[in-house]
Order: sequence, then C-alpha cells, then structure tokens
Amino acid sequence: LDMFGCQVPVCAIGFDCLDELVKDGVNGRVFCDGDELSKQLYDLLKGYPVESVELERYRQNIRGMTRWRENWDECARHLIVGD
Repeated sequence: LDMFGCQVPVCAIGFDCLDELVKDGVNGRVFCDGDELSKQLYDLLKGYPVESVELERYRQNIRGMTRWRENWDECARHLIVGD
C-alpha cells in the first residue's frame, strides 16, 4: 500500500481482500508462491530501465487511484474526528 503512495507498482501475495487494492495486470501483479513471484519480477524488470512498458502502464494506472488521504477525508474522518 505504501508503494502505491509513491506510484510504484507492486507484486503482492494473493489473499482474500487484496483485490480491493491490487488489480492483477492493472496496477501490479498478484502471486501465490516464490516461483510465480520470481517469474513476475523477471518479466517486469527485463529491459529496465530502457524499455519497461508494463511497469509504466501500471504506474499510469496508479496515478488515477484515490490516495489514502483523500479516501480518509471522504469516508472516515467525519466519523472519527467529528468535523
């Protein structure tokens, strides 16, 4: 999650609610085991930094995401702070 704030795509291990944030093939990759992660990293980083089309596409998609602060202000702040 912190990586999204820095506009860095992620490779994340799959778990039940992960798809709320990480969209496999859209803003990062989801893996199940070490072998899958190593293949994803290899595929994502081959050609880097000269040609990294997939990473740049993920970065572009992250730029359009709602940031934590915006989401907090819109959904939770008034419930906890009361303003």
